[in-house]
Amino acid sequence: MCVHTSHCCAVCGCKYNEPDCPVENGIEPAVYVCEYCEGNQQDWEENPRTVELKAQMDDAAKTISDLLAQLLHLKGSVQNDETK
Repeated sequence: MCVHTSHCCAVCGCKYNEPDCPVENGIEPAVYVCEYCEGNQQDWEENPRTVELKAQMDDAAKTISDLLAQLLHLKGSVQNDETK
C-alpha cells in the first residue's frame, strides 16, 4: 500500500496534486473512502473506476487462487513420485 492508495480518492482525485497518482489514474484502487466522500460512500462505491478496479482485483485474486491450487496439486504429485 502506498500513500496514494491510503489517502487519495477515485472520485476526488489525488490529495497531493501529483499527475502520476495511481489512484487518480485508475492504476490502483483507493483503500479507504476519503474524508470528503465519507458522507456519501455510495458515490465512491458506484464510481465506474472503483467498480472496474474492484472487478480486476477480484479476477486477480481468483487467478492467484487457481495458480496456488495448481502448485499444491503439482507438489502433491512430486511428493507421490518421490515415495515410489
